[in-house]
Amino acid sequence: EARIVLAMQTTDTQSAEYNLGVLKKQDPRIARVLHTAKHAVVYVYTNDESADSPWERHNVEGALHIVERSAEPRYQLFIHNRLSTDNLVESITPEFSIEVTEEFLLYKNEEGQVLGLWFYEASDRDSTARLIEQLVEYVTAQQQQPAVSVPSPAAPAAP
Repeated sequence: EARIVLAMQTTDTQSAEYNLGVLKKQDPRIARVLHTAKHAVVYVYTNDESADSPWERHNVEGALHIVERSAEPRYQLFIHNRLSTDNLVESITPEFSIEVTEEFLLYKNEEGQVLGLWFYEASDRDSTARLIEQLVEYVTAQQQQPAVSVPSPAAPAAP
């Protein structure tokens, strides 16, 4: 079985264990945290020409985690919201596409909505983008693997 080596951010072990415990309360199928960015803010592209900016600050900000789950979807982006109990969870699938700008990590979610993630630390934006790109490549390759057919046992011969 081919394994992908993921560039994981080195994290303090106690902090990583704490984050995993908190995330498992939200989703018990989270197996491990692959990456954490301390603070990200979510913006939504509104395409509203009458607004001062086509971007509207969403009511979601907090620690961003890239997690691996024990069930499909295997990988998700999870923002543990500090402003409300509404966390942001996005599945990282072959269709997940990102673009990195000077200020944002942009992506389109499964509903076709364009979102921008602003990171307090630019290095967090860049490392998050690299890992998401690796995961998209990995899940795309996994999806393209031919299904292995298991032959059924031979029927006993008739006497």
